[in-house]
Amino acid sequence: MVAGLVAAAACGSAPERRADATPPSSPATAPAATMPATRPPVVLILGTSLTAGFGLPDPSLAYPALLQQKADSAGYRVLIHNAGVSGETSAGALRRVEWVMQEPVSVFVLETGANDGLRGQEPDSIRSNIEGILDRVRRQQPPPRILLVGMEAMPNLG
Repeated sequence: MVAGLVAAAACGSAPERRADATPPSSPATAPAATMPATRPPVVLILGTSLTAGFGLPDPSLAYPALLQQKADSAGYRVLIHNAGVSGETSAGALRRVEWVMQEPVSVFVLETGANDGLRGQEPDSIRSNIEGILDRVRRQQPPPRILLVGMEAMPNLG
């Protein structure tokens, strides 16, 4: 997944690698001399508690933080932002997408719908919300690459 996100963030160009052999743990703590003037590509992950890392003993164990660590250790310049909220529904994500898209992103990852399924929401409503989110994301110029994370609904929920 890291390779796919980094490749998508690079948008077809060769990946930029840091010049130093041991990349800093986060771009915010890097010495100014190692950071280029341009901002690295941004991967924004909008999701539920699965993205937020609900129930984990430390936020650094949530998968977006682990993806950032892997990208850093591989020497890729990319910023991975976690916009996960526990209990989020597709309707909630639709209401938040404008706010989380205030800055341009290179890759947009959407992980939503699990809580809709747990609440017995109609699939047509979920689809409409997801389409609304993706419509908003595509309005960014240039539009980011989009990764829609799927999950199979539990059969015991109707």
